[in-house]
Amino acid sequence: MAVISERIATPLPGKTNLTISRAKALAAIIQRAGGLARVFKAAYGEGAGNIHLYASFKDFTHAAHSATVASQDPEMAAWQAARDAEPSSHMKGPYIYRTMYGKAAAKPGIMQREYTISRGNLAGALALMPELQAVVGDNPIEAIVPTVAPHMDSLGIAYYFDSL
Repeated sequence: MAVISERIATPLPGKTNLTISRAKALAAIIQRAGGLARVFKAAYGEGAGNIHLYASFKDFTHAAHSATVASQDPEMAAWQAARDAEPSSHMKGPYIYRTMYGKAAAKPGIMQREYTISRGNLAGALALMPELQAVVGDNPIEAIVPTVAPHMDSLGIAYYFDSL
């Protein structure tokens, strides 16, 4: 079970490039601290134009260790100071999720869907994941559930593709 953290930045007008640059800098800090990180810009749907930073960790122990290491990195202090001195976006998160099926793939095209589902129906929905995988063929999928997020009654599914 992997642990995923998500940060979502909504750029202020004229600040998209600075927001992307800062997200990439934070991703580098997370990677030095032992996580895997990826930055992308949402192209469609709710939140189009938002900048997303996802980090993944082997488990909660590794996630906590990485957070501790990152918090002690001098570049993290500089990143926070720059963000405070010149805000470029409205930041949400980090939200924390755990993987229930599949795993993230290093593919350029990602479609994410979030479904509202009661915890009582979660096992049944997860039982359908092999069937969903058969529908999308060789394209990887990943199912996640929230641990710390604004919508705790959800199931997120990411579909990974070679192109949009």
